[in-house]
Order: sequence, then structure tokens, then C-alpha cells
Amino acid sequence: MVWLRRRRAWIGVRLSRRKPPRARLRPMAMSGWRLQLPGQPRRRLRTQDQSDHRQELTDPRSRHRSRKSGRQRAAFALLERHIAFYGEAPRQAAADGGYASRENLRQAKALGVRDMAFHKKSGLRIEDMVRSRWVYRKLRNFRAGISCLKRTYGLARCTWRGLEHFKTYVWSSVLAYNLARFTRLSST
Repeated sequence: MVWLRRRRAWIGVRLSRRKPPRARLRPMAMSGWRLQLPGQPRRRLRTQDQSDHRQELTDPRSRHRSRKSGRQRAAFALLERHIAFYGEAPRQAAADGGYASRENLRQAKALGVRDMAFHKKSGLRIEDMVRSRWVYRKLRNFRAGISCLKRTYGLARCTWRGLEHFKTYVWSSVLAYNLARFTRLSST
């Protein structure tokens, strides 16, 4: 900092006489930590549900516990709800990369899911997750399509009431995606 002040003084940049503001490190969901100067607005941190990457970026000395157990419960609550409603487990399922672990794969197989694909492999072999690479690619790309609709075309939690309104809400995002894709394909 002293070197920078001397350099600015040498090239003729006028320096203020007041002390530089004291900066504080603030935790940030995307990059771990960020520098916050006094007077800057404090940005709201992203929650786990708002981030696609679902990685835990916390300081190792932090008192906060990992949320992995909560993510495991959320993933298998949906599978158990499906089994309770339909009477059997789905044959194939795709999940976000944040759920990828040997324990989650073992639990999904124990519930009766034959092919469980995670977006990121994170140490798992494809043969352990699904029957073939073709099935893995199809399930992974299906999951990527849903993420694209959420991220780019406004598909989020539907607040419209009723099944017909829900269908209209989803249809509008899918239609916008298809129109953009047709335009891109027809221009080449």
C-alpha cells in the first residue's frame, strides 16, 4: 500500500489526506470471500437453492457445519414421495452434481432406482451409476436442459394457481427455448 501511494505521488495523482477505509472480509457464496469497504452496500448472499453449482465454499476454520446431510435428505425425500405416490421407484433418475456421492448412489440403488445419473461424476464411475454411457449421456443432458430453462428462460417456482396455469407457465419457458434454438439452427 505504501509503495502504491508513493507511485501515485510520483506520477502526479493527488492523494487524499484521510486514512483509507478499513476493509473487512465477508463470506460470499460464489467465490468464498470478498473484500467489503465501509460505505459499500452489503450484498445478500446466495442461498443453496439459488445456486446451480451447490458447492460448499466455507472457511475450514468456520464453525458452520456442512449442509450435506440436508441435501441428502432433500434428494431422497423426493424419491420416497415418488414411491409413496406411484407404488414403485422410478427406473431412471437424474440429479444435480451437488448430490453426487457414493452414499447417495447406494441409497438410490437401495430404494430401487436402476439408473441414477449425477451431473458431475465426482469420483463415481459411470458403470456404477447407470447401465451404459449412452444412458448416462441422455440423463445428464436431460438435467442440463432443465438447468438451462431455469437459468436462461425464467423457469422458476410457479406461483400461478391451478394445473392449467402451471402448464401454461412451463409451456412459455419451453416455447421460448425452442424458438431461440430454431432461430440458431436456421441461421447456420
